[in-house]
Amino acid sequence: MSLDYFNGVDGYGSLETEIFDGIQKVNYFSEQGNFNILHFNIRSIRKNFDELILYLEQTELNNIDILVLSETFRVDNLNHFKIRGFNSFYNESLNNKNGGRILYVRDTINAKCNNYIYHETTILRCILKVNGEDYGLSAYYRSPNLNLSSFLDDLQNHFGQIEPLKTEIFIGDLNINIKDKKNFEVNTYLNVLSENGLFSCINKPTRESEVPSTIIDHLFLKTTDLDNKKDSKKPFIIRSSITDHYCIGLSIINKKISDEINKKHNKREINHNKLFTKLKTETWRGVYEADKSVETIYETFISKLLSNVNQCTIENQINSKNKKRKPWVTQGIVKSIEHNG
Repeated sequence: MSLDYFNGVDGYGSLETEIFDGIQKVNYFSEQGNFNILHFNIRSIRKNFDELILYLEQTELNNIDILVLSETFRVDNLNHFKIRGFNSFYNESLNNKNGGRILYVRDTINAKCNNYIYHETTILRCILKVNGEDYGLSAYYRSPNLNLSSFLDDLQNHFGQIEPLKTEIFIGDLNINIKDKKNFEVNTYLNVLSENGLFSCINKPTRESEVPSTIIDHLFLKTTDLDNKKDSKKPFIIRSSITDHYCIGLSIINKKISDEINKKHNKREINHNKLFTKLKTETWRGVYEADKSVETIYETFISKLLSNVNQCTIENQINSKNKKRKPWVTQGIVKSIEHNG
């Protein structure tokens, strides 16, 4: 069945894709109660993990709920790439050592994840409990060397195997340029997704390092309330420079939850003086033992370091009335906001 996807979707997407020039400019991360998803093509997590962490620290990391990394390359030990506050799940590609996905899920979110293995494709799918509702999230990576027809067969099999939920998110680097509206295989791919209720949220170029620019990083969404609540779905692109792919993301806004959380939330703070004292007295037993492998020593070091950090971390309750203002927010600005509000 051909649904002629592009004729039914204005600008090949029902939602406008916002573009930000830096992660610190994405205002959705500072709004409590939003469900925020990010995807990066990382092009080797070993090579770019440190840069990724530094990049993410420019924003409210506590307000990022899902982080998907594509093209991680092979990961032998996922413990080497832990991110504080997240649980992590790994999915290895079948026939491409340069593939692989890691899904980071905020540790306050209940997640049940499974790897689905098909003829030439593996798909990492998670059921997430978000604000009392079940969301389905499927993370993909398709190598440009994989036959598109074979991939579409695997995709159809996947949709036939899973039990679809009211909200489904399909995300990853597919190496299929959905900007090419005249390509028959591209339209076939979009029709497969459309038949399963999924529409594209990312409809502007995600890779501009080559001419012409392409949309090969995808985020598709299925939801039952789009027509009534378009304002609650905010897809976006961040022009990041970690690799030659831009970061893509989606913020699902729950105004009721946001209002409740903004009244009162907790903030974790590290007592750096206490941590400094503890690290000075740490014996680092096991780290200096020469008869152990480098990998074991590394894991011991990280474990001891995190243990000390946790012991020196306190959680303070912050009310909306006593949140610290940014330095540039003067009393005059506050009064002006209150007057106009």
